[in-house]
Amino acid sequence: MACLEASGTRGGIMMLWDSRIWKGKVLEIGTNTVTCKFESQVQDFSCHITGVYAPNCYVERRLVWEEIGSIRGLIEGPWADLNLVDLQLENAKFTWFKGDNHQIASRIDRVLVSQEWDDAFSNLKQYTMQRILSDHSPITLQGGSWKKSKNYFKFENWWLGTEGFIDRVRTWWNSFDYTGRPDYILASKLKALKHKLKEWGRSEQGNLGQQRKSLLEKLAAMENIATDRGLTEDEETEKARLLLNLEDLIKMRRSTRGKDQDQFWEIVEFYQKLYTEELHWRPDNNFLNCPRLTGEEKEDLERSFDEEEVLRCLKQCATDKAPGLDGFTMGFYIKCWEVVKGDIMETFQHFHEQGRLERSLNLTFIALISKKKGAKELRGFRPISLIGSMCKIFSKVLTERLKKVMSKLVDSQQLAFIKGR
Repeated sequence: MACLEASGTRGGIMMLWDSRIWKGKVLEIGTNTVTCKFESQVQDFSCHITGVYAPNCYVERRLVWEEIGSIRGLIEGPWADLNLVDLQLENAKFTWFKGDNHQIASRIDRVLVSQEWDDAFSNLKQYTMQRILSDHSPITLQGGSWKKSKNYFKFENWWLGTEGFIDRVRTWWNSFDYTGRPDYILASKLKALKHKLKEWGRSEQGNLGQQRKSLLEKLAAMENIATDRGLTEDEETEKARLLLNLEDLIKMRRSTRGKDQDQFWEIVEFYQKLYTEELHWRPDNNFLNCPRLTGEEKEDLERSFDEEEVLRCLKQCATDKAPGLDGFTMGFYIKCWEVVKGDIMETFQHFHEQGRLERSLNLTFIALISKKKGAKELRGFRPISLIGSMCKIFSKVLTERLKKVMSKLVDSQQLAFIKGR
């Protein structure tokens, strides 16, 4: 984020970007301008953008042009600023309004681009976005068609609060018909449910983006009416209701990426060396005097799983933590327990008898997390395991069983990772 605070009659400037798509660097913050350099994370493209808030005074405005000119001399490559080509505004006449019923309106906000920008992108256009509280309408610049990244499934916990969601899941779940081992059936049903939820998620009821778009379109229609004439009392009330719904929606959304192969094998080799030792000799160990479990404790560890135990462990998990590889959160299993418990308990029983799980339920991905800011070498990262939701549930149940005897088995000198020490 780049920010220039407001001062006097001059408004502030805030420049935001999606760090998953753009790598932004603040180059210059002047009296009336903010300039940033952007490098695309998904395409071979970089550019510079300058945000300007110009004063109305002619003398002060001349100083702004001088400031812009000095910035241009420091930049190489495509640059968007306020002294270049004015693109057509597609969907509105004005960008600034004054008064409840738009007694005064003007187009004082715009995006202008250099010739390099015009050459780099096809079909460049600027559109106004729906204004909510400000008297200025936000402007978005669109152009070309970049390849979209794959959209992976992620269960949204806010779906659980939508009307009829549990019944919808029950209908889908009971319609799936698979034969085979219980763990295979469970994995197949979860996969099929994922496709159903993705389809439903594209509808307005299951898509916050669609709901937001619908509300903004209705607000835009109100703005167009206000531009032609004043709003009636009923229309003002409807506009206020739409704004409140949009605010609730935003709150709900808040509560709720040949060279790659070379890098992969470089990482594998690094950690193989890190966790491999050349010494083959080990001291002999005598386990005769080690702590041992009683017969009752061993029976408790090896007993079959029951529904009460699994559900109790499941409820101990955070419902809103990051989902597993399959995209399902713990909140889904807790809320939809009555729907899925039959298949889950059969899978637990099969696991207890056979000691194996369907491969798709037991997959683990290794990801690297930076130990420090700006880490570049592999030693600056630490590996973590990303596992599926069902694997998390199995791990939690087994962990809770082991907790009962761990303090007895682990020597008193071991302090870390033992509860109460």
